[in-house]
Amino acid sequence: MRVLLFSLIQETWGIGAATFTSYLYQSLKKEGHDPMIFKVGTKRRKNITFAFGIPAMAIPLQEAQALATAHPSLITYANVKTRGPEAYALMRSCPIVFHDHNEATADQLDAMRKHQRVIVIRKPMRAWLAARGVKATFIPHPYVPYEGDRESDHLHVRARSIAFLNFRKHQEIIAEANTLVPDQPCIMHGKVNRMFVHFKLSKMVPTWKDHYAGAFADKPGESIRLFAKCELAVNLTKLKEDGDGTEYSMLEAWDAGVPLVVHRGWILTGEDEIRENQTALAVENAEELATLLRDGVSYGLRRRLVKNSKRQIKLHLPGVIVPQYVYRLSR
Repeated sequence: MRVLLFSLIQETWGIGAATFTSYLYQSLKKEGHDPMIFKVGTKRRKNITFAFGIPAMAIPLQEAQALATAHPSLITYANVKTRGPEAYALMRSCPIVFHDHNEATADQLDAMRKHQRVIVIRKPMRAWLAARGVKATFIPHPYVPYEGDRESDHLHVRARSIAFLNFRKHQEIIAEANTLVPDQPCIMHGKVNRMFVHFKLSKMVPTWKDHYAGAFADKPGESIRLFAKCELAVNLTKLKEDGDGTEYSMLEAWDAGVPLVVHRGWILTGEDEIRENQTALAVENAEELATLLRDGVSYGLRRRLVKNSKRQIKLHLPGVIVPQYVYRLSR
């Protein structure tokens, strides 16, 4: 089946929304479908790429609307603060994936109440929308385990964090922990939000760049290769009224067979995908993270975390996720 994936955001790699689009594309391909990615803008441009080098095309809104009426389609992400009108126009023809309530606007909520074709990737977002009159379907993040070479010449380190450096990811906690255990640091990888760096990170920890490795290469399996050369994968995302489920660096850590470390504030119920000392370790502050970096993890706990995470990742595989999307897009 031909499936069209529309993205209404400037970035095509390095952030979760672009990664989501690429993993959904890969999942659909694995299950025998024929997906296409379109970046909706003002001009038509061929030969652009999304995360992992996946081919895509930029098209204007009018063309996207015409295509959406002819094929099963999905808005994989829309930055409604800059592309709201285009997103609301497309929502008349296809569902939208709602990623983050922190970016929601009143107009977006009105449009979702009207069309009621919304997909969320973590359960708390379904409850958040329901409280605002929007019915949503929960489908976990799509994920395709990396099948290529996992060997690399990356240095082996105690821990790595692979994430966009911004206010929600709380890399200031990682940077503070690194000052406490400079001989066993967590190396940070990812693009940077300049506002976060200027107003928070640099002021709190002026030496943060000592353990920053820059943006990682946008090529298949690079996150896996980086995580394979460390003992802990750190993701300290904390969002109000959100959590429990996954982000892509969490899934990639599980895929790499590395114990995951999350912010304790991410665990809302303890009964969803992220469960302390079962599928992830949890810390509250720099001191707790520094202790973990210094002492490491026991063999028994590491074995339990890796075993459980391998079981958990099965919920995100193409054979599980794609039928759910096909069903929603066919309605």
